[in-house]
Amino acid sequence: MKVKRNIIYILILLIGFASFFWFSFSNLKEKNIEKFGYEAPKLKLTTSTEAIKINRENVKDNRSIDKVDNKDKKEDKDLHKNTKNKKESKDSENSSQIKKDERKNTDSNKNKKNYDKDNSFKKDEEFTDDPADVLVEETVEVASLIKEIGIKEEAQIIYVKCVTGVGKDITIEALNGLYSLFLSTTGTTLIQIKYVDNDGNIDTYIKKINYERPEGSTPKDKEPIIHTNLKNMGVYNNPILNFDVWLTDYRGKPLSYNNAEISVNGEPADYIGEMSRQTYRTTLKAGSNTIEIKIKDKYQYTVKKNYTIYYKSGKGKVVMSLEGGTVGKKYFIKPTEVEVEPGTPLSYVLVDFLEAHGYTYYYAGTLDEGFYLSRVLKKNMLKGYKIPKDLKEYIIKDALIFNEENYESIDSLGEFDFCQGSGWMYSINGLYSSYGFNKAFVQDKDIVRIRFTLAYGKDITGHAVMNGTYGKLKQYDGEW
Repeated sequence: MKVKRNIIYILILLIGFASFFWFSFSNLKEKNIEKFGYEAPKLKLTTSTEAIKINRENVKDNRSIDKVDNKDKKEDKDLHKNTKNKKESKDSENSSQIKKDERKNTDSNKNKKNYDKDNSFKKDEEFTDDPADVLVEETVEVASLIKEIGIKEEAQIIYVKCVTGVGKDITIEALNGLYSLFLSTTGTTLIQIKYVDNDGNIDTYIKKINYERPEGSTPKDKEPIIHTNLKNMGVYNNPILNFDVWLTDYRGKPLSYNNAEISVNGEPADYIGEMSRQTYRTTLKAGSNTIEIKIKDKYQYTVKKNYTIYYKSGKGKVVMSLEGGTVGKKYFIKPTEVEVEPGTPLSYVLVDFLEAHGYTYYYAGTLDEGFYLSRVLKKNMLKGYKIPKDLKEYIIKDALIFNEENYESIDSLGEFDFCQGSGWMYSINGLYSSYGFNKAFVQDKDIVRIRFTLAYGKDITGHAVMNGTYGKLKQYDGEW
């Protein structure tokens, strides 16, 4: 009886184990199908020969699967290759079309400015120092140096070293009672003297020399270069004169206002701005005025030029226009002669000009301080607008935020219409300025253009104002 009970327990346990294994293998099969897409080989008790046969079959199955996978990969690769070839072909066609349009645009518009062929920013040209510019040779008497140090004789000097910061330090020897020194023209030169003092101790004395070139010693071919829009012997009708200068060293490297001393009738001119040039303002006196421009570069090469100009009070006449070529509207207001009272800021001239032609406007600041023209308004002024195709291509290449359908109203045009870099800019005789209309003063016969830019002035020759701050391209100037 006890044996029967044990047998029953054993049978129950065996049935339980069998159920467990059956359930586990069923789940494993489902998971393999779900995960791998095929059923795992069935397990069964085998002899060693059968096991080898099954393993060979498994290997064969796996090779078949790998073959299918490799075939799929090859097809994917071929598809990718074909897609890539099509894309490259399409890009090549687009590139050819853009280049074709660029040539067409250049040929059809002779007034367009040239720009870098690759349309990318380029670093300023590197200028290396010429030793002949950086160093000058001067002599110092041994006797004066001995006296300065406070020793008795030359024999107490161990060595004299010249430290210029240019190249290697130079140890120098006395010859005929003189030390021949090389001095820096761009900074302080240190003369290091190691010596034995009168008590027999070894010490070091440092002499600092700041070299200054004698006035008038600059060779003609080393003189800095001055360009200006001042008219020598010219007559001006507005007492408030803004004028520009472009300064470089003899190699063409730009100089800053720190290199310049500019005076009018002996008084310093007011510096009011700098982009690729320097702008100054002065108030002229009646009759003759003398403007002196003195330049000194970092090598202490100098040049000086004087200009004589005349002020004769009277109304001036300028030509003004309001232009929207960048949106397919060459002129909102065609070039018109405008009479200007002496001493009148351009901000006042502008609002009178707009009102006289039926336009209203929004602006920031005041007519006298910080004036910025933000928007011009007139019914249907944008009707029929069309941004030139080649200009759109440049803006897209420039990676600016652009949408041809994004503008405030058909009845106005202003900042942020169509593009992140849009707005109104002005030029006087072709020069754009970063300061407001209120700081600009015009002279008789000046030409004033108020133009709408889509790209921070890069599309209308005004890119220097922004100094290449935004986008990928340097400029794509044009008369659209």
